[in-house]
Amino acid sequence: MRKILERNRKKGILTGNALSLILGGLALVGLVILGVKLYNSFVSQDDKNAQEFLNSLNERIKSLKDGEVGNFALRGVKDYSLVAFNDDEERPDKCFFDNCLCVCPSGGNIVSSCQEGGFCREVVQGSVQFSSAEGVFKTEKISKLFDRFPEDREVDAAFALDEGRDTVIYLISGTDFYKYRTSLGSIGAALPGQILQRFTTNFEEMGNIYKEFSLPEKIKEVDAVSTRPLVSDKNSNERIYFYSGNKYYSYSIKNKDVEEIDLSDWGLTESVDGAVHYVENKQTGTTGFSGGGDIIYEKTPITYFFRGDSYYRYDHNAKELSDIRYIDPDKLEEGGWRDVPSEGIDSVFKIGFTYYFFEDKEYHVYKYLIYSELSDKNFFPLSNKLMEIGVSKEGKVLFISNRKIETPSSSLIS
Repeated sequence: MRKILERNRKKGILTGNALSLILGGLALVGLVILGVKLYNSFVSQDDKNAQEFLNSLNERIKSLKDGEVGNFALRGVKDYSLVAFNDDEERPDKCFFDNCLCVCPSGGNIVSSCQEGGFCREVVQGSVQFSSAEGVFKTEKISKLFDRFPEDREVDAAFALDEGRDTVIYLISGTDFYKYRTSLGSIGAALPGQILQRFTTNFEEMGNIYKEFSLPEKIKEVDAVSTRPLVSDKNSNERIYFYSGNKYYSYSIKNKDVEEIDLSDWGLTESVDGAVHYVENKQTGTTGFSGGGDIIYEKTPITYFFRGDSYYRYDHNAKELSDIRYIDPDKLEEGGWRDVPSEGIDSVFKIGFTYYFFEDKEYHVYKYLIYSELSDKNFFPLSNKLMEIGVSKEGKVLFISNRKIETPSSSLIS
Protein backbone atom coordinates (compact mmCIF):
# COMPACT_ATOMS: atom_id res chain seq x y z
CA MET A 1 0.00 0.00 0.00
CA ARG A 2 2.83 2.31 0.93
CA LYS A 3 4.52 1.66 -2.46
CA ILE A 4 1.32 2.51 -4.31
CA LEU A 5 0.99 5.78 -2.41
CA GLU A 6 4.64 6.60 -3.14
CA ARG A 7 4.15 5.96 -6.87
CA ASN A 8 1.04 8.18 -6.92
CA ARG A 9 2.92 10.91 -5.07
CA LYS A 10 5.75 10.84 -7.65
CA LYS A 11 3.25 10.89 -10.51
CA GLY A 12 1.63 13.94 -8.97
CA ILE A 13 4.98 15.66 -8.72
CA LEU A 14 5.80 14.86 -12.37
CA THR A 15 2.37 16.03 -13.49
CA GLY A 16 2.83 19.24 -11.54
CA ASN A 17 6.27 19.77 -13.06
CA ALA A 18 4.95 19.15 -16.56
CA LEU A 19 2.10 21.58 -15.98
CA SER A 20 4.56 24.13 -14.65
CA LEU A 21 6.74 23.69 -17.73
CA ILE A 22 3.74 24.10 -20.02
CA LEU A 23 2.57 27.18 -18.18
CA GLY A 24 6.12 28.54 -18.20
CA GLY A 25 6.39 27.92 -21.95
CA LEU A 26 3.09 29.68 -22.60
CA ALA A 27 4.25 32.57 -20.47
CA LEU A 28 7.51 32.73 -22.43
CA VAL A 29 5.61 32.72 -25.74
CA GLY A 30 3.39 35.46 -24.37
CA LEU A 31 6.43 37.50 -23.40
CA VAL A 32 7.91 37.02 -26.88
CA ILE A 33 4.68 38.16 -28.51
CA LEU A 34 4.47 41.09 -26.13
CA GLY A 35 8.11 41.93 -26.87
CA VAL A 36 7.47 41.87 -30.62
CA LYS A 37 4.45 44.12 -30.18
CA LEU A 38 6.44 46.49 -27.97
CA TYR A 39 9.30 46.48 -30.50
CA ASN A 40 6.93 47.25 -33.36
CA SER A 41 5.39 50.04 -31.35
CA PHE A 42 8.83 51.59 -30.86
CA VAL A 43 10.10 51.05 -34.42
CA SER A 44 9.32 54.23 -36.35
CA GLN A 45 7.10 54.24 -39.38
CA ASP A 46 10.07 55.60 -41.34
CA ASP A 47 12.05 52.44 -40.51
CA LYS A 48 9.19 50.30 -41.74
CA ASN A 49 8.90 52.39 -44.91
CA ALA A 50 12.66 52.13 -45.47
CA GLN A 51 12.57 48.34 -45.19
CA GLU A 52 9.54 48.16 -47.47
CA PHE A 53 11.26 50.40 -50.05
CA LEU A 54 14.36 48.17 -50.09
CA ASN A 55 12.33 44.96 -50.31
CA SER A 56 10.24 46.33 -53.18
CA LEU A 57 13.29 47.56 -55.08
CA ASN A 58 15.13 44.28 -54.50
CA GLU A 59 12.21 42.23 -55.88
CA ARG A 60 12.03 44.42 -58.98
CA ILE A 61 15.78 44.13 -59.55
CA LYS A 62 15.53 40.33 -59.37
CA SER A 63 12.84 40.39 -62.07
CA LEU A 64 15.21 42.03 -64.60
CA LYS A 65 17.20 39.94 -67.05
CA ASP A 66 20.68 40.82 -68.29
CA GLY A 67 20.52 43.76 -70.69
CA GLU A 68 17.08 44.85 -69.52
CA VAL A 69 16.12 48.30 -68.23
CA GLY A 70 13.40 48.87 -65.67
CA ASN A 71 11.83 52.06 -64.32
CA PHE A 72 10.03 51.64 -61.02
CA ALA A 73 7.82 54.16 -59.24
CA LEU A 74 8.52 53.77 -55.52
CA ARG A 75 7.73 56.02 -52.60
CA GLY A 76 10.95 57.06 -50.92
CA VAL A 77 11.68 57.81 -47.27
CA LYS A 78 12.70 61.29 -46.12
CA ASP A 79 16.12 61.56 -44.42
CA TYR A 80 17.19 58.12 -45.76
CA SER A 81 19.60 57.28 -48.59
CA LEU A 82 19.97 54.36 -50.97
CA VAL A 83 23.55 53.08 -50.56
CA ALA A 84 25.64 50.48 -52.40
CA PHE A 85 28.68 48.65 -51.03
CA ASN A 86 30.96 46.80 -53.43
CA ASP A 87 33.71 44.30 -52.61
CA ASP A 88 36.52 46.86 -52.69
CA GLU A 89 34.88 49.17 -50.16
CA GLU A 90 34.46 49.39 -46.42
CA ARG A 91 31.05 48.03 -45.56
CA PRO A 92 28.76 47.42 -42.57
CA ASP A 93 29.12 44.03 -40.85
CA LYS A 94 25.57 43.09 -41.79
CA CYS A 95 26.70 42.89 -45.44
CA PHE A 96 29.19 40.14 -44.48
CA PHE A 97 31.46 39.61 -47.50
CA ASP A 98 28.83 40.28 -50.16
CA ASN A 99 28.12 43.27 -52.35
CA CYS A 100 24.98 44.77 -50.91
CA LEU A 101 22.35 47.45 -51.38
CA CYS A 102 21.15 49.30 -48.27
CA VAL A 103 18.65 51.94 -47.19
CA CYS A 104 20.19 53.92 -44.33
CA PRO A 105 19.57 57.12 -42.35
CA SER A 106 21.25 60.07 -44.08
CA GLY A 107 24.08 62.03 -42.49
CA GLY A 108 27.24 61.13 -40.61
CA ASN A 109 29.47 58.19 -41.47
CA ILE A 110 27.54 56.17 -44.04
CA VAL A 111 29.00 52.80 -42.96
CA SER A 112 28.11 53.36 -39.30
CA SER A 113 24.71 54.69 -40.27
CA CYS A 114 23.92 51.56 -42.28
CA GLN A 115 25.22 49.25 -39.56
CA GLU A 116 23.28 50.90 -36.74
CA GLY A 117 20.03 51.90 -38.40
CA GLY A 118 20.00 50.63 -41.98
CA PHE A 119 18.52 47.69 -43.89
CA CYS A 120 20.64 45.73 -46.39
CA ARG A 121 20.15 43.10 -49.09
CA GLU A 122 22.74 41.05 -50.97
CA VAL A 123 23.40 41.98 -54.60
CA VAL A 124 23.94 38.69 -56.41
CA GLN A 125 24.73 39.96 -59.92
CA GLY A 126 27.95 41.79 -59.08
CA SER A 127 28.91 45.38 -58.44
CA VAL A 128 26.57 48.38 -58.24
CA GLN A 129 27.17 51.73 -59.96
CA PHE A 130 25.04 54.79 -59.33
CA SER A 131 24.31 57.47 -61.89
CA SER A 132 23.33 60.74 -60.31
CA ALA A 133 20.50 63.01 -61.25
CA GLU A 134 20.80 66.74 -61.50
CA GLY A 135 21.28 69.04 -58.53
CA VAL A 136 23.08 72.06 -57.11
CA PHE A 137 26.43 71.08 -55.61
CA LYS A 138 27.85 74.43 -54.59
CA THR A 139 26.83 78.05 -54.03
CA GLU A 140 29.42 80.81 -53.79
CA LYS A 141 29.87 84.55 -54.12
CA ILE A 142 30.54 85.52 -57.74
CA SER A 143 33.70 87.41 -56.85
CA LYS A 144 35.19 84.33 -55.17
CA LEU A 145 35.51 82.46 -58.47
CA PHE A 146 35.64 85.37 -60.92
CA ASP A 147 38.49 87.62 -59.85
CA ARG A 148 38.08 91.37 -60.44
CA PHE A 149 34.33 91.11 -60.96
CA PRO A 150 32.92 93.95 -58.79
CA GLU A 151 31.32 92.70 -55.58
CA ASP A 152 28.56 95.32 -55.82
CA ARG A 153 27.42 94.24 -59.30
CA GLU A 154 25.22 91.44 -60.59
CA VAL A 155 25.61 89.29 -63.70
CA ASP A 156 22.84 90.21 -66.17
CA ALA A 157 23.91 87.64 -68.77
CA ALA A 158 26.71 85.13 -69.27
CA PHE A 159 28.00 82.72 -71.87
CA ALA A 160 31.00 80.54 -72.67
CA LEU A 161 32.84 79.97 -75.94
CA ASP A 162 35.09 77.01 -76.71
CA GLU A 163 38.50 77.83 -78.13
CA GLY A 164 40.35 74.55 -78.56
CA ARG A 165 41.16 73.22 -75.07
CA ASP A 166 40.39 76.60 -73.55
CA THR A 167 37.02 78.01 -72.64
CA VAL A 168 36.38 81.76 -72.69
CA ILE A 169 33.70 83.01 -70.30
CA TYR A 170 31.92 86.35 -70.63
CA LEU A 171 30.07 87.86 -67.67
CA ILE A 172 27.88 90.81 -68.72
CA SER A 173 26.83 93.53 -66.27
CA GLY A 174 25.08 96.53 -67.82
CA THR A 175 27.05 97.49 -70.93
CA ASP A 176 30.29 95.99 -69.61
CA PHE A 177 31.70 92.52 -70.10
CA TYR A 178 34.31 90.74 -68.00
CA LYS A 179 36.24 88.12 -69.94
CA TYR A 180 37.88 85.08 -68.32
CA ARG A 181 39.86 82.18 -69.72
CA THR A 182 40.03 78.71 -68.24
CA SER A 183 41.04 75.17 -69.22
CA LEU A 184 38.25 73.01 -70.61
CA GLY A 185 40.19 69.87 -69.73
CA SER A 186 40.11 70.62 -66.02
CA ILE A 187 36.42 71.48 -66.03
CA GLY A 188 35.34 68.53 -68.12
CA ALA A 189 37.10 66.06 -65.82
CA ALA A 190 35.68 67.58 -62.65
CA LEU A 191 33.47 65.41 -60.43
CA PRO A 192 30.83 66.56 -57.95
CA GLY A 193 32.55 68.04 -54.94
CA GLN A 194 35.73 68.66 -56.96
CA ILE A 195 34.30 71.24 -59.36
CA LEU A 196 35.45 74.37 -57.59
CA GLN A 197 38.85 72.99 -56.66
CA ARG A 198 39.62 72.24 -60.32
CA PHE A 199 37.83 75.24 -61.86
CA THR A 200 40.21 78.19 -62.00
CA THR A 201 39.66 81.34 -64.05
CA ASN A 202 42.10 83.96 -65.27
CA PHE A 203 40.82 87.46 -65.85
CA GLU A 204 41.67 88.55 -69.39
CA GLU A 205 39.99 91.87 -70.13
CA MET A 206 37.03 94.16 -69.57
CA GLY A 207 35.19 96.00 -72.35
CA ASN A 208 31.93 97.18 -73.90
CA ILE A 209 29.66 94.29 -74.93
CA TYR A 210 28.04 96.32 -77.74
CA LYS A 211 31.35 97.13 -79.41
CA GLU A 212 32.79 93.66 -78.88
CA PHE A 213 29.94 91.93 -80.76
CA SER A 214 28.68 94.71 -83.04
CA LEU A 215 25.32 94.94 -81.25
CA PRO A 216 23.02 97.82 -82.24
CA GLU A 217 23.07 100.75 -79.83
CA LYS A 218 19.26 100.76 -79.61
CA ILE A 219 19.44 97.68 -77.34
CA LYS A 220 18.74 98.97 -73.84
CA GLU A 221 20.12 95.92 -72.06
CA VAL A 222 21.14 92.31 -72.67
CA ASP A 223 18.76 90.00 -70.80
CA ALA A 224 20.39 86.68 -71.66
CA VAL A 225 22.89 85.03 -74.02
CA SER A 226 23.16 81.51 -75.42
CA THR A 227 25.60 79.93 -77.85
CA ARG A 228 24.63 77.41 -80.48
CA PRO A 229 27.42 74.99 -81.42
CA LEU A 230 27.75 73.41 -84.84
CA VAL A 231 26.12 69.98 -84.59
CA SER A 232 28.91 68.48 -86.67
CA ASP A 233 31.59 69.85 -84.35
CA LYS A 234 30.64 70.38 -80.71
CA ASN A 235 33.86 72.35 -80.10
CA SER A 236 32.84 75.10 -82.52
CA ASN A 237 30.24 77.81 -81.91
CA GLU A 238 28.24 78.72 -84.96
CA ARG A 239 26.29 81.64 -83.52
CA ILE A 240 25.80 83.66 -80.34
CA TYR A 241 22.26 84.76 -79.46
CA PHE A 242 21.83 87.98 -77.48
CA TYR A 243 18.32 88.35 -76.02
CA SER A 244 16.79 91.75 -75.28
CA GLY A 245 13.09 92.37 -74.67
CA ASN A 246 11.00 90.57 -77.29
CA LYS A 247 13.94 90.35 -79.73
CA TYR A 248 17.09 88.34 -80.05
CA TYR A 249 20.21 89.22 -82.03
CA SER A 250 21.99 86.41 -83.85
CA TYR A 251 25.73 87.08 -84.08
CA SER A 252 27.79 85.06 -86.56
CA ILE A 253 31.23 84.28 -85.16
CA LYS A 254 32.57 83.58 -88.63
CA ASN A 255 31.11 86.58 -90.50
CA LYS A 256 30.95 89.02 -87.54
CA ASP A 257 27.49 90.21 -88.56
CA VAL A 258 24.25 90.56 -86.54
CA GLU A 259 20.67 89.69 -87.47
CA GLU A 260 17.67 90.97 -85.49
CA ILE A 261 14.85 88.41 -85.03
CA ASP A 262 11.58 88.39 -83.06
CA LEU A 263 11.39 85.97 -80.13
CA SER A 264 8.05 84.87 -81.56
CA ASP A 265 10.12 83.06 -84.19
CA TRP A 266 10.79 80.52 -81.42
CA GLY A 267 7.27 80.72 -80.02
CA LEU A 268 8.17 83.03 -77.13
CA THR A 269 5.97 86.03 -76.31
CA GLU A 270 7.96 87.58 -73.44
CA SER A 271 11.55 88.39 -72.57
CA VAL A 272 13.74 85.74 -70.89
CA ASP A 273 16.07 85.86 -67.88
CA GLY A 274 18.40 83.12 -69.04
CA ALA A 275 19.02 80.76 -71.95
CA VAL A 276 21.29 77.76 -72.33
CA HIS A 277 21.90 75.45 -75.27
CA TYR A 278 23.03 71.84 -75.64
CA VAL A 279 22.92 69.02 -78.17
CA GLU A 280 20.88 65.96 -77.24
CA ASN A 281 21.94 62.60 -78.70
CA LYS A 282 19.23 59.98 -79.20
CA GLN A 283 19.92 56.43 -80.33
CA THR A 284 18.11 55.73 -83.59
CA GLY A 285 19.64 52.38 -84.57
CA THR A 286 22.87 50.55 -85.29
CA THR A 287 25.03 49.83 -88.30
CA GLY A 288 25.27 46.32 -89.68
CA PHE A 289 22.75 43.49 -89.53
CA SER A 290 20.72 42.22 -86.58
CA GLY A 291 21.63 45.17 -84.39
CA GLY A 292 25.38 44.66 -84.75
CA GLY A 293 27.91 47.37 -85.44
CA ASP A 294 28.13 50.91 -84.11
CA ILE A 295 25.25 52.79 -82.52
CA ILE A 296 23.68 55.53 -84.66
CA TYR A 297 22.70 58.76 -82.90
CA GLU A 298 20.46 61.60 -83.99
CA LYS A 299 21.74 64.98 -82.80
CA THR A 300 19.04 67.41 -81.68
CA PRO A 301 19.94 71.01 -80.73
CA ILE A 302 17.94 72.07 -77.65
CA THR A 303 17.65 75.45 -75.90
CA TYR A 304 16.21 76.00 -72.41
CA PHE A 305 14.70 79.43 -71.74
CA PHE A 306 14.26 80.57 -68.13
CA ARG A 307 11.84 83.25 -66.94
CA GLY A 308 10.99 83.75 -63.26
CA ASP A 309 10.00 80.42 -61.71
CA SER A 310 9.35 78.79 -65.08
CA TYR A 311 11.19 77.57 -68.16
CA TYR A 312 10.60 76.38 -71.74
CA ARG A 313 12.37 73.76 -73.84
CA TYR A 314 12.85 74.47 -77.55
CA ASP A 315 13.64 71.70 -80.06
CA HIS A 316 15.49 73.26 -83.01
CA ASN A 317 15.00 70.26 -85.31
CA ALA A 318 11.25 70.00 -84.74
CA LYS A 319 10.95 73.80 -84.32
CA GLU A 320 8.71 73.22 -81.31
CA LEU A 321 8.49 75.06 -78.00
CA SER A 322 7.28 73.06 -75.00
CA ASP A 323 4.46 74.16 -72.74
CA ILE A 324 5.47 76.21 -69.72
CA ARG A 325 7.23 74.19 -67.00
CA TYR A 326 8.14 75.18 -63.47
CA ILE A 327 11.30 75.23 -61.35
CA ASP A 328 9.20 75.54 -58.18
CA PRO A 329 9.64 72.21 -56.28
CA ASP A 330 5.87 72.05 -55.62
CA LYS A 331 5.18 72.24 -59.37
CA LEU A 332 8.24 70.34 -60.57
CA GLU A 333 7.68 67.91 -63.42
CA GLU A 334 9.76 64.92 -64.45
CA GLY A 335 13.00 66.11 -66.01
CA GLY A 336 12.77 69.52 -64.31
CA TRP A 337 15.64 71.57 -62.94
CA ARG A 338 15.76 70.42 -59.33
CA ASP A 339 17.38 72.77 -56.80
CA VAL A 340 17.70 75.69 -59.24
CA PRO A 341 16.58 78.88 -57.40
CA SER A 342 12.79 78.75 -57.75
CA GLU A 343 12.41 82.53 -57.35
CA GLY A 344 14.17 83.02 -60.66
CA ILE A 345 17.70 83.53 -61.99
CA ASP A 346 19.65 86.42 -63.50
CA SER A 347 21.61 84.38 -66.04
CA VAL A 348 23.10 80.98 -66.84
CA PHE A 349 25.89 79.43 -68.90
CA LYS A 350 27.09 75.88 -69.44
CA ILE A 351 30.44 74.11 -69.78
CA GLY A 352 30.36 70.37 -70.41
CA PHE A 353 27.79 68.85 -68.04
CA THR A 354 28.10 71.72 -65.58
CA TYR A 355 25.74 74.71 -65.47
CA TYR A 356 26.33 77.99 -63.66
CA PHE A 357 23.21 79.86 -62.52
CA PHE A 358 23.61 83.43 -61.30
CA GLU A 359 21.25 84.89 -58.71
CA ASP A 360 21.90 88.33 -57.19
CA LYS A 361 25.58 88.29 -56.15
CA GLU A 362 25.92 84.50 -56.00
CA TYR A 363 26.30 81.68 -58.47
CA HIS A 364 25.10 78.08 -58.14
CA VAL A 365 27.09 75.17 -59.58
CA TYR A 366 24.58 72.75 -61.06
CA LYS A 367 25.73 69.34 -62.28
CA TYR A 368 23.29 67.80 -64.76
CA LEU A 369 24.50 64.21 -64.56
CA ILE A 370 22.97 61.58 -66.78
CA TYR A 371 22.74 57.81 -66.99
CA SER A 372 25.97 57.41 -68.93
CA GLU A 373 27.94 59.53 -66.47
CA LEU A 374 28.46 57.64 -63.23
CA SER A 375 28.47 59.28 -59.84
CA ASP A 376 31.65 59.30 -57.79
CA LYS A 377 29.47 58.53 -54.75
CA ASN A 378 27.87 55.22 -53.83
CA PHE A 379 24.58 56.70 -52.60
CA PHE A 380 21.84 59.16 -53.32
CA PRO A 381 19.23 60.61 -50.94
CA LEU A 382 15.60 59.54 -51.02
CA SER A 383 12.57 61.81 -50.69
CA ASN A 384 9.20 61.12 -49.13
CA LYS A 385 7.53 61.50 -52.52
CA LEU A 386 6.94 59.00 -55.30
CA MET A 387 10.31 58.47 -56.99
CA GLU A 388 11.22 57.08 -60.41
CA ILE A 389 14.08 54.62 -59.89
CA GLY A 390 15.84 53.48 -63.06
CA VAL A 391 17.70 50.16 -63.05
CA SER A 392 19.76 48.47 -65.76
CA LYS A 393 21.53 45.13 -65.72
CA GLU A 394 24.61 44.88 -67.90
CA GLY A 395 26.67 41.76 -67.34
CA LYS A 396 27.88 41.72 -63.76
CA VAL A 397 27.16 45.41 -63.18
CA LEU A 398 23.90 46.81 -61.85
CA PHE A 399 23.28 50.45 -62.73
CA ILE A 400 20.85 52.42 -60.57
CA SER A 401 19.64 55.97 -61.20
CA ASN A 402 17.25 58.21 -59.28
CA ARG A 403 15.61 59.27 -62.52
CA LYS A 404 13.91 57.52 -65.40
CA ILE A 405 16.14 55.64 -67.85
CA GLU A 406 14.87 55.56 -71.43
CA THR A 407 17.59 53.17 -72.66
CA PRO A 408 21.18 52.77 -71.43
CA SER A 409 22.43 55.14 -74.13
CA SER A 410 19.47 57.36 -75.04
CA SER A 411 20.17 60.16 -72.57
CA LEU A 412 23.61 61.18 -73.76
CA ILE A 413 24.06 64.95 -73.74
CA SER A 414 27.01 66.81 -75.21
